Amino acid sequence: MKGFKTAVFCLIFTATAYGKIFYSWQLGTFNSFKEAEKFVAKLPKNLKKEVFIYKTQSGLITVRYKLADKVKKLINFKPVLINAGIKNPYIAPTIKKKVKKIEELTAEEKIYSIQLGTFDSVDKAKKFIQSLPDSLKKETFLYKTDKGFITVRYGIAPTVKNLREKAKFLKNCGISNYLLVPTDPKKLKNSNNYQTSQRKITKDKREEIFKLSLKIFLANRELKKALKVAEIGTRNYPEKKFWWEQLAQIATWTGNTDTALKAYSTLYFKFKDEKVFEKLYSIATATGKTELVLKIIENEAKNGRKVVTYKKLFSLFQKEGESEKAIKLAERLYKNNPEIIREIAKIHWFYGNKEKALENLEHLKELNAFTYKDAITEAKIYISQKKFQKALHILKKFIPKAPESDNEFWRFLSSLAWITGDYKTSAKAAKILMDTGKGAPYDYSLLILYLSEKNPEEALFYTLKAYKKTKMEDFILNFISIAAQIGKWQKIVNFINSLPERERKNILSQEYPFSVYILALSKTGNRHKAMELIVNRLTSSPNKELLKTYINFLIEINTPESRKELLNVLKKFKNYENEIPEIFANAYLYLQNGKKALTAFKKIEKTDYQTLLLKADILEVYGKVEEANKIRFLIYRKLHKSENKLIENPQSLLAYLRVASLYRSHYLKLLNRYKQNIPENTYKELLYSHMMKIGEDEKVEYKVQKRKEKVSPWLQLSLTLRESNTEKIKKILHRYGETLPVRDRVYAFEKIKATGNAYNAAFEKLDQNPYDSLLYKQFRDLTVAYKNSYNLSSFFTLSQDYNQLTNIFNYKKYVKNNTYLKISLENIQLYGKENYTYLKNRNKLEISVLKLLDRSKLSASSTIFKNVKEKIGFKLEYSHKFKRNIITDLGFYLKEPADESVYLISGGYKTGITASIQYPVSSRFYTSSEIKSFDYYTVTDEKIGKVTILNLSGYYKLRIGYPDFTFKSYIRKTFFSENHKNTLIDRFTIYPPADALPDSSFEVGAGFEFGYENRNSFVRTWRPFFNTCISYNSRYGTGISIGGGYGGSIFGRDNLNLETGLTINPESPADRTINFGVNYKRWF
Repeated sequence: MKGFKTAVFCLIFTATAYGKIFYSWQLGTFNSFKEAEKFVAKLPKNLKKEVFIYKTQSGLITVRYKLADKVKKLINFKPVLINAGIKNPYIAPTIKKKVKKIEELTAEEKIYSIQLGTFDSVDKAKKFIQSLPDSLKKETFLYKTDKGFITVRYGIAPTVKNLREKAKFLKNCGISNYLLVPTDPKKLKNSNNYQTSQRKITKDKREEIFKLSLKIFLANRELKKALKVAEIGTRNYPEKKFWWEQLAQIATWTGNTDTALKAYSTLYFKFKDEKVFEKLYSIATATGKTELVLKIIENEAKNGRKVVTYKKLFSLFQKEGESEKAIKLAERLYKNNPEIIREIAKIHWFYGNKEKALENLEHLKELNAFTYKDAITEAKIYISQKKFQKALHILKKFIPKAPESDNEFWRFLSSLAWITGDYKTSAKAAKILMDTGKGAPYDYSLLILYLSEKNPEEALFYTLKAYKKTKMEDFILNFISIAAQIGKWQKIVNFINSLPERERKNILSQEYPFSVYILALSKTGNRHKAMELIVNRLTSSPNKELLKTYINFLIEINTPESRKELLNVLKKFKNYENEIPEIFANAYLYLQNGKKALTAFKKIEKTDYQTLLLKADILEVYGKVEEANKIRFLIYRKLHKSENKLIENPQSLLAYLRVASLYRSHYLKLLNRYKQNIPENTYKELLYSHMMKIGEDEKVEYKVQKRKEKVSPWLQLSLTLRESNTEKIKKILHRYGETLPVRDRVYAFEKIKATGNAYNAAFEKLDQNPYDSLLYKQFRDLTVAYKNSYNLSSFFTLSQDYNQLTNIFNYKKYVKNNTYLKISLENIQLYGKENYTYLKNRNKLEISVLKLLDRSKLSASSTIFKNVKEKIGFKLEYSHKFKRNIITDLGFYLKEPADESVYLISGGYKTGITASIQYPVSSRFYTSSEIKSFDYYTVTDEKIGKVTILNLSGYYKLRIGYPDFTFKSYIRKTFFSENHKNTLIDRFTIYPPADALPDSSFEVGAGFEFGYENRNSFVRTWRPFFNTCISYNSRYGTGISIGGGYGGSIFGRDNLNLETGLTINPESPADRTINFGVNYKRWF
């Protein structure tokens, strides 16, 4: 433990001086390079490969083994060194840039001198020296080169750089021609110093001799001799700093630490040389001279060099295992020095004294010296105490102050904010790291993950930036996923196409990016290329993931051709249905085949909200609407409880928004709240479908037309149907065909009078969705309205004055080109004629031609009837449907049978016109206004009277499917006028003139009915129908009518119903009637 602590504090010191520190095993210390080289030569071969010679700061030559950036990487090699016979190896800090190979150190044995001249004899060289200034002569010497020339040299130094100062001196002396040349140290032993040989040695010049001798010994690496010379120099010349410097250096090289310590102490304390502090402190610390170290530190502190020395102080006491003493001494020496307090806080934290560390940091705050770096330290302490929020709070305070260039602060803030759930702060920090070019892949990932929900567009920008910087595949996938999420299909295509070919092939070999790429190609109009790619791959290597992609692709294309291909794929790969039932269920749902979709769905094991919603959609298409709505309500109720958390789960949010449309009030506000969290096209689908549902068709039409939006096919068709634009309807049906919702398609075919197509479409889908009651109603209505048919009816009416039996036969036959031939036979027989002198039964034959036009229909009829006399009449009727389903009817009648009274039945007819308009207020409520005007005549062409009728009625369908509850009300005003005497009909009564026409009156009424659609069309089961009405007439008073019956199919595509009715007028017993009827109709 003690060694570890020492290493920690040594690291604090060394890191301060040299930056990044490495470590190596120190095998031995030597006085010279040759000794170290001999030691290396004796090492085993397995060690020699990684051994190097290293010069320490103090100049010592050491042999080292291995180099690593962490101590723990070296520990395992100790047994290897012990087995090799290395005694007491230890791990020492190593400055990597100072590590040199043995060959490089060998080169350092060369020394250099300044060559002043070259001569062929010694005499000439000595003569040259005589001409030199006296200040140069004392340091000149003769040197014989390898070629035998005699040269005059000046100065000696281990490097050229060290000679440059002497070269400057030569220039000052007027000498400009010289060379800096290598010099062999061995030849210096035989060199002749001019001063030594030419002058008499005196006491004053002895020091020069010592210096020269010292240089020669050093040059020849004879360090022991050099050490002796240096010791003599310090004894003889104790006031000369030079000799103490030489002694300190040579003693360090030779490992004489006591001598070196004495020399460095003299230099530091006597000569006040601050440059030797580091070396003196190092030796004193290494040799355990604690008192000397304290003396040095106190001296440094007195001289104001506190920041430099407090680390040495901690290192010293830590080595002795007494860090508290170091802290106390530092506090005493440095008092309120922020740097010292800051370091003390770190030391306290290192040893687990977190509270003391926090106290020191608080002290920094009091001194107004607390920096963002201190905030990092404080945050780390709080994190170790699991106080993450507090740590984050500390860092966030320094967001405005921390420089953007300090990546440590921003990366630490980003990571801490992310794990505490403050994603906004984390993203901000990560963004700064990226904008300053210091972002790591992890930082990009955090920012992209955050922006993908908050601002996908910006997320795409940084994803692309991250990929360009790192070339990591993860960022390719991120880009594809985010772009697909917001529908940026062209960007996906451009991005993947821009990848280098190798990367593009690799990314497209994966299922997900390939699927998205196919979808993007489809969305951007490159369907042919997408189809080619996916078919090729599916053909070469079919698998369920690829099949999923292809099925989804075909659904996404949504064309008649893709629908046919989808049918083929589902048939060809049916064996995959058990593996991917959800995909098959979705595909069959898209094809509107509820039967097969339900079969596939039963194989799905998941029960999440999306799966439940899929089941509801399938059940609705299948026709089980109530069961589907129960599931939707269950989903709504469960998701509504956690609405605020749904934003975290896009799929659950989408499921909630779909079902909420049915049950949530103020749904549009809810939808707008989450507008940014769902794809734009999904938002528009939900918005417009809800607006159409609540009857705001006009607003949808206005938005789409104003913005010229491209909307889905079903909405295009819905809006076009509303306009009743047959040309547009035809284009949409041709373009999208069976991809359109079947009910809309049936309705559209009916609109353009393609009744055969409408009938076939409904018939086909009823086989696949047998419980679809609305589709069945369409099928039934088509059959009733457009199929060939005949019917037989018989009605018997009992009244106060007479009884009436009416028998009717109708026949309708399609001819061609939307033209029908209709034939009608009617026979009315009157009974109980005691109150009348004369009444006549009536027979009628009517032949008519019905023509269905684009948005209208026209009927022309000819009628032959006979009562008292035979008559021929004509009838022309026209109906037109405008936009918004407004219908107008016009009728012209000439000599048509009249039924307003028994007199008219027996001997009268009418001629006149009618006009009406029907206006739908909503899909369930509509109104009708009608005006009629007729003149009445006897069959002998005698005028009886006339009438004008004004009628206003309203209908509200509470329920559309059976029982089709309908509320109705009406207001009627009649203006009858009658003026006749001695006419044909006056002979029918005992008391002429006859009351051939009713009295003028005003009448209001309201009623209720259900199941009457059952009465007039075929159904699969027998069902009852009923109606009742109460009215008030200004002439006849209050009236009540009740009617009902029971009917259904016998053979299929037919209807038999039995009915009865009662009309009561309390104020006029004569107006009470009872009706019985039977009616049979068959379509073929």
